[in-house]
Amino acid sequence: MIKVLEQLNYLPPKDFDGIILFYDHQSTNTGAGPFYQSNCPYKNCFITNSIDTLNKLDYIIFSPNEMDEGTLIKLHNSRFDKQIWILKLFENPENTEDLDKYNNLINFTSSYRWDSDIVVPYGKFITYDDERYINKGNKYSKNLNKRNDMVHKLKKKNPRIAMFVSNCFTKNFRLNYTYQISKYYPVDVYGKCSDKTINRQDGFKLLKNKYKYYLAFENGNCQEYVTEKFFINALENYVIPIVLGPSKEYYQKIAPINSFIHISDFKNAKDLSLYLKYLDDNPKEYLKYFEWINNGKFIDTKFWCRLCIFAQNPKKKIYTDINKWWKGKKTCDNAKSQWQI
Repeated sequence: MIKVLEQLNYLPPKDFDGIILFYDHQSTNTGAGPFYQSNCPYKNCFITNSIDTLNKLDYIIFSPNEMDEGTLIKLHNSRFDKQIWILKLFENPENTEDLDKYNNLINFTSSYRWDSDIVVPYGKFITYDDERYINKGNKYSKNLNKRNDMVHKLKKKNPRIAMFVSNCFTKNFRLNYTYQISKYYPVDVYGKCSDKTINRQDGFKLLKNKYKYYLAFENGNCQEYVTEKFFINALENYVIPIVLGPSKEYYQKIAPINSFIHISDFKNAKDLSLYLKYLDDNPKEYLKYFEWINNGKFIDTKFWCRLCIFAQNPKKKIYTDINKWWKGKKTCDNAKSQWQI
């Protein structure tokens, strides 16, 4: 779980001589600005989304859903030996198209998974005493009274669950779980699967001020697939996430201690609702889910900085079967809800 920090802390022994050109098919953040804005240790990198300079590009970065057949053919025909291709993968494997056409074309991968070459998690929590981070000159403001300042607001929240969802048909049957929970505890669903709609910022305000709990249900129960639903929608808005996705053990590796509720701990929706009511009736127990606030912070994992560092001295390789790597056995374990009503 330390790959991001290792890359943030790593400086190649020899700087690349010249400008490194990145082509990002749909990037709106172009030029050298991203590297200066993030105060990257190396700033000799440049991003373009112009396809007119293919014979000069050092790196091609793209996602499968961004790449149409015509552009792929043009990129392939213009490719030269030292050009490096990086495939970005941010959806779960079952929601990713077949990748066989990229076999023997991809040199490096970038995704939320920790076996990727450049890991891009949806969130990264660091404790204030983590020497891998603080000993490298990173600055943060440590406010030990932050949680105490919030207790009054937390106590005023309503005993209700919120869910923001746009994909109504998923292989892990998340709305089946939602429906069962709603029989025993009040649930408000916002988005395309409901008659309630709300924009992102207003939704965050509601979470911070009104709701105690949030259904951070992923669209698939896949290896290491934990998205902004957990990190941003819930934790950064000080709502307790009730999670459906990877195993409880994986959440424990990436989440602040005692910050979430995993549905696998309950045999049915009624049991879960009884536990939520117990937390509602016992404020001290409810507030324990927010002790992490004083212990650390979420950090910017600085994707472009790490990519520029990585590009100074890459050890080129090739993925002969990228589809097998991404979609191999046991990457997802979706099953219909076995909860008994």
